[in-house]
Amino acid sequence: MNRLRKIFKDKKKRNWLIVVLIIVVAALIGLQFYFPENDEVEEQSFSSFVTFMETDKAKNMTDVVMDEALQTLSYTYEGKEYTVKLPRGYFTDYFTNKSNKENIFRRNGTEVEFKPVQLTTSGWVIFFEFIILLLFTVIVAYYIFRQFIMPKRTDIEEVKNELTTFKDIAGYDYVKEELMEIVDFLKYPQQFSKYTKRIPKGVLLEGPPGNGKTLFAKAIAGETGTPFFHISASDIEDKYVGAGAQKINKIFKKVRKRAEESGCAILFIDEIDAVGTKREMRTLTETNQTINKLLTEMDGFNKDSRVIVIAATNLSSSLDAALIRSGRFDRIITIDKPNLQEREAILQLYLNQKGDLIHKDVNQKNYPYVLAQQTEGFSNADLDKLVNEASLIARKREESQITIQALRESFTKIIAGPQTNRALTEEDKKIIAYHEAGHAAAQILTSPEGYKSVAYITITPYGKSLGHVSPVSRERVLLKKSDLQNQLMVTLAGRAVEEKILNGDYTTGAAADLQQANSQLLMYITKYGMDSNYQNLFIERQDENNDFTQKLLVEARKEIYNSTKALLSAHFDVVEKIAEYLLGHTSIEQHELPAILRGTSYERVKKQDEYGTSCI
Repeated sequence: MNRLRKIFKDKKKRNWLIVVLIIVVAALIGLQFYFPENDEVEEQSFSSFVTFMETDKAKNMTDVVMDEALQTLSYTYEGKEYTVKLPRGYFTDYFTNKSNKENIFRRNGTEVEFKPVQLTTSGWVIFFEFIILLLFTVIVAYYIFRQFIMPKRTDIEEVKNELTTFKDIAGYDYVKEELMEIVDFLKYPQQFSKYTKRIPKGVLLEGPPGNGKTLFAKAIAGETGTPFFHISASDIEDKYVGAGAQKINKIFKKVRKRAEESGCAILFIDEIDAVGTKREMRTLTETNQTINKLLTEMDGFNKDSRVIVIAATNLSSSLDAALIRSGRFDRIITIDKPNLQEREAILQLYLNQKGDLIHKDVNQKNYPYVLAQQTEGFSNADLDKLVNEASLIARKREESQITIQALRESFTKIIAGPQTNRALTEEDKKIIAYHEAGHAAAQILTSPEGYKSVAYITITPYGKSLGHVSPVSRERVLLKKSDLQNQLMVTLAGRAVEEKILNGDYTTGAAADLQQANSQLLMYITKYGMDSNYQNLFIERQDENNDFTQKLLVEARKEIYNSTKALLSAHFDVVEKIAEYLLGHTSIEQHELPAILRGTSYERVKKQDEYGTSCI
């Protein structure tokens, strides 16, 4: 039974076993064709046979054979074979009992060959087939029981040779500082005993997915050489009453035992909200046993057990208050998306891991910083994906190193989709070039950084986009009214340029821009209270279809759109210069913009400061 259980644990072996059994059963059923019934034998009913035996014709019967195993009688009459299925009682008493005066065969003087029960070749096949079918039924029933009826087993194993340390994690200095207290406790427990008898029991890491919560948990183990156990909370929860609580009991028992052997241990529970959701939010009250058991286990540690529970969640607001109180999770640390400096450090770390595969221009032109400026809102995992995608692009092109172009294309692919080969007419290309030039010009003319606020411009189609302008955003905690207006002007600039060059007969290319502008305007008016006529307005439910809201949107959109057209008309030579270059080269890098904009109205009105930045 243990052997069978091991096979069923291995998904690959289990699937192969089921396939083999199905083939065997199908083969056994097919063996029936080796023993076909003789079509020339006529099956006769028992009543007809008795009537026949009462006639004189019965004296002409030959080759009479009675088979006790099959409970049949066969005979030949006038060259034709007949078979009769005999009632069980009649077989022993009426036909075979030689002392029975009513024995019809004795009356007619018919010789009968009697075949007792024995396993013929056909019988052995039937017996073997029955055993295989029985075995197949038992295994399938056991499989169904394990999958759909029996609670799932949860085995937690120690993660061996965990070598991750804080050096493998870029940025997040505030998180490292908080976690160093746990590291020091695991390394030097005697120092803590001088100040307090209460040791840290739990650390809750919260924040958006992909920012390194699991990585930090591993780093604590790597920094201290502590035995590390990892499990997902979704593997603990079960639909059967008491099953989840039983799993938690086994898990903590195993971790405690390991802590006693090594002096300390770490239990990492990923996505703890799967079992730690507020009890009043649960639809199945039976699952409360699971969280109750978890609460008990965390409170039941011995003071010197030296077991640290680290949990991760994206939904800390949904956790039960009893779980996150002091004494259970003593540290709650938020790991948010990285800021500009952290993104640069993370990108530099991932690029350094590639070693000589990175082209020298990437670092010489400080491209990690440029990418960090463009990737506001990216998570740690997104930045890792960006570098990895660039590696795949370089390999696809059979390039020996990862270049700036590969990194730039990787970034564009992530935010806009893969490059597409759309058939565009020369007129389409011109409209797209001017449309993107409008966005770029508005960004340059409204930003204090001038041309440095644009990292890259392209009219190469990616995903659903026919072109793309990649801005360099300044990370700010507070945005002024003018900042929001400038964002809206950049968004509407593509449509404004189309209106000018096509004399009002603009295209469908601005659909996505208009959708984005509508969302920005809705926040501008109803959340931030920036509308000139309705200052300090705040609407709780932001319904853009509301008549009052629609009125505000129309008025604000008209005002900002007119400002956009006025700005671009005054500096249309900037738009033309960028558009002409795009038509000839399809893309523009930031360092190419000064030469492109030389002699334009942008250069004439700009104000140079000591750092070389510009202000319009």
